Amino acid sequence: MEETTKELAQFLSRVQFDDLPPEVVEQAKRCLLDFTGVTIAAAEETASQKIFDFFRKLGGFEESSVVKYAYRTSCPLAALINGSVAHELELDDGHIVAHAHPGVTSIPAALAVAEKLRSTGKDLLTAIVVAYEAVIRIGEAICPSTIYGRGIHAPALVGTFGGASAVGKLLRLNEAGMVHALGNCCLTPVAPFQTFKEGAMIKDLYGGWPAFVGTIAGLMAGEGFSGPTKILEGPLGFCKNVSDDFDLKKITENLGQEWMIMGIYFKKHASCSLSHTTMDATLALMESHPIIPDEIEKVVVKTHRFASDLNEKAPKTSSAAKSSIPFCVSLAIHNRRVSLEGFSEENISDEKILTLAEKVDLRLDPELDKIHLAHENLRPSIVKVYLRDGRVFAERREVAKGWAVNPMTDGELEEKFRGLAEAPLSKKRATCIFELINGTENLPDVMPIVKEFSKF
Repeated sequence: MEETTKELAQFLSRVQFDDLPPEVVEQAKRCLLDFTGVTIAAAEETASQKIFDFFRKLGGFEESSVVKYAYRTSCPLAALINGSVAHELELDDGHIVAHAHPGVTSIPAALAVAEKLRSTGKDLLTAIVVAYEAVIRIGEAICPSTIYGRGIHAPALVGTFGGASAVGKLLRLNEAGMVHALGNCCLTPVAPFQTFKEGAMIKDLYGGWPAFVGTIAGLMAGEGFSGPTKILEGPLGFCKNVSDDFDLKKITENLGQEWMIMGIYFKKHASCSLSHTTMDATLALMESHPIIPDEIEKVVVKTHRFASDLNEKAPKTSSAAKSSIPFCVSLAIHNRRVSLEGFSEENISDEKILTLAEKVDLRLDPELDKIHLAHENLRPSIVKVYLRDGRVFAERREVAKGWAVNPMTDGELEEKFRGLAEAPLSKKRATCIFELINGTENLPDVMPIVKEFSKF
């Protein structure tokens, strides 16, 4: 039998900061910056306040900081709150093929334990890199079967392994200890995608709960708690549990040569990533043609499986609207962008937006689906706008802006960060955080980042 868990743990436990190529270090800082901006902005949301109010009642030792509230609690609870808040806006980073959101499920755990241990900036960045390795590799091994065949929200499912790996790295666990940190992820919950489709409030915890469980898994390994040593490859193990078509080789091939964090996407649109090629195609149409919303007879969107299921035309919540392709298409046509303010309560009940959303015909296209299944890194979408005067305009996209093959520039990422952070804080504070993160590897202690991150 393969020793997948042991091989992965061996690599994660042995890799050091000096082993990381410069471009990998820079990418880790981009991920930290993006996570920080998204979390700061999300902390302003009513749902985030509700999350904080609920979990504050549980108490906890003052070990780690919570964004915005100048409040400290236990490592696992801080990771839970910060990860849940960060996932609220649908702007957190991800990986297309792994169907994962490594940032919101790994970085909160890494920050919480790094604060407790007063870890160096180099230690934090190394923990982030190994966390992304675990999340993405395991996600690639079990998907797309997990999401398409089982209807499981893969980011919440595999995110626990990222949190556990980050914590194990910060605790300097040896190979055996890291095996148990991964093994303790047997506690990871199955997360039905139905939650997203309905826009239920509990959806936000799909970011924080894996960070919480991962933190516990790593800390327990540090205290000598043993987990199954073949959690990944065992005949009754994780991969067998959650996937009908998994590939264990994807977890260990090219370890140390191909760094998974380099394949991350950063979101341009505040919506489910499955909508992004459709959004780019729609916005391109609006830029190139003089289309007036009232003159539209119908909009036909052809796309691949699962994306074609996101067909709620009258979403009742902001969360549901972000997973509704008809609503997002209508929003893009009316506002010429798909930004945070577009998902306000006012817009969700706006008759003009809802009327056009009703005219969006979302279809599963067999040919586009074949392309997607053959090339998991492509999510093809064709948008056709039919006007009452008989004119028809069409655009097609297979990759979206922000993906690794069509990346946001450093300037665009900084613009995104400042757009999210400056309003809740100030331009001066946002600049301070930006500069701290840009020089993370030079910090003897992560506390300067944490202090700016947590005190509004």
